[in-house]
Amino acid sequence: MTPMIIFISQKTIMDRHGVELDALETTYINFFENENIFPKGAVFIPVPNNPEITAHIAHTLMPNMIILTGGNNVDPKLFGSDAALGDLAHNRDITEKSLFDYAVSNAVPVLGICRGFHFINVLLKGKLTLNINDHLPAAQHACLYEGKRYIVNSFHNHAIHSEDLAAELSPIVVAEMTDIVEAYSGRILSKVGMSSVLGVQWHPERPGGDIDLFKKLVKQFLFEEGQP
Repeated sequence: MTPMIIFISQKTIMDRHGVELDALETTYINFFENENIFPKGAVFIPVPNNPEITAHIAHTLMPNMIILTGGNNVDPKLFGSDAALGDLAHNRDITEKSLFDYAVSNAVPVLGICRGFHFINVLLKGKLTLNINDHLPAAQHACLYEGKRYIVNSFHNHAIHSEDLAAELSPIVVAEMTDIVEAYSGRILSKVGMSSVLGVQWHPERPGGDIDLFKKLVKQFLFEEGQP
């Protein structure tokens, strides 16, 4: 059986010499494998923040899923804001846009985590609310899914209010007693079929990121009848 190929994006960091590097936290792949989030034998391929090289890799290997990870801020200019933010990653923005476009054009599912959750919404013409540190508890907070209460972690500074969610996305998990979206889903049509999209605000791979809730969302919104 051919293994599932999963592209996973990387954050941009600077080393002590000021050289730009691509980096992937080991917790992502460890979590996905240890918790059996994807089919056994899935191959995870970290992709470089170089749009031309990544496009070539995508058309050569034809991934079955794309994961846009956390780290770095989304450039506010991309959603019409003139706010000044640090930790931007221009090449990453371009690369992840090309990955998302590839996914939609080829009916490939997309999972967005934290920054990935933000970026997908922005790509689909949604907006972000910046610097919401005072609006949510610093470490963990409650959210609601299908009427049930869950506790998730909080490592983010920005948020998506329901009114700022892109039209092609639907809120599926919200922070308790707010209109802040904690997870959304969508199905985006292209000439070759439908691309399933799932975005989560929290980090399921870190402590406090409710694993059972994440598994439910992946099964329901990314896989058809539990299969990729």
